Amino acid sequence: IGVSNWRVCDLEQVFDGARIPPACNQVEAHPYLQQPALQRWCSQRGVLLSSYAPLATLTKDSMRGGPVDEAVQAAAEAHGRTPAQVLLRWNLQTGRAVITTTSRSERMRDFLGVFDFELSTEEVTAISTAGRQAPQRRAFWTQCNGRFLPDPRGEPDSAE
Repeated sequence: IGVSNWRVCDLEQVFDGARIPPACNQVEAHPYLQQPALQRWCSQRGVLLSSYAPLATLTKDSMRGGPVDEAVQAAAEAHGRTPAQVLLRWNLQTGRAVITTTSRSERMRDFLGVFDFELSTEEVTAISTAGRQAPQRRAFWTQCNGRFLPDPRGEPDSAE
């Protein structure tokens, strides 16, 4: 059983009464929305956290030029990889599965190239630290037109 966008409080309700608990929780996750409390909770209970929008820092205008770009570009150059490969690898190395889409065969090949290299601990830390400087999340309300907006609340806490 998989769920999407469930907070810790939602998952706790299910774990308290479900015969079969969720195996996966799909949530928005990228360097600007790392969700560490949710990830810890899921990890402790064997729930895989799956990241959608893992490439948001490359594809969304509001995130381009942000503090993550420099760390991602440095890692990409050091490993001879694309920034997209670095972001996917960062997600994998920080314990999340990734979901991304494309209809272009060259991008599919590019995405498969994340399994034959590893970021150093320093590179993972640099990307994570840069992302925490300017937290953002997707705004789905129609008046926001589905844009990514700065999140003045910062990272969600364990109740979210």
